[in-house]
Amino acid sequence: ILIIVVMLNIIFGIIIDTFADLRDLKNERENDMQNFCSICGVERQEFDRHAQGFEDHIRNDHNMWQYLYYIVYISTKRRVDLTGIEQYVLDSVSRQSIVFFPLLRARVLQDVEEDGEENELLQPIRDLI
Repeated sequence: ILIIVVMLNIIFGIIIDTFADLRDLKNERENDMQNFCSICGVERQEFDRHAQGFEDHIRNDHNMWQYLYYIVYISTKRRVDLTGIEQYVLDSVSRQSIVFFPLLRARVLQDVEEDGEENELLQPIRDLI
């Protein structure tokens, strides 16, 4: 009986540990979904600090459903009707590659960087005035 109790405790320990690991993975995924853009991978803080906000970015700039619709759209077109860009994206998808995704890039953040660079270049002129 003692051996059975010990074996059951070991099995229960393994089960509980496995569920804890699954819970940790789920929490990690949820954290990533809440704090990183699924298309470009840029953190929420960057959009909240320099752009219209993270929610606006994932709703308008990098809406994952629009990417999916585009892939389905080009998948249903005849190959001879595809443009060069559509052909490239379709080939990338068939190779299971995401090279066409704007990884670590977002237009709203590039606009902010360009404005910052412009302000840095104009600052000496403003100092003279």
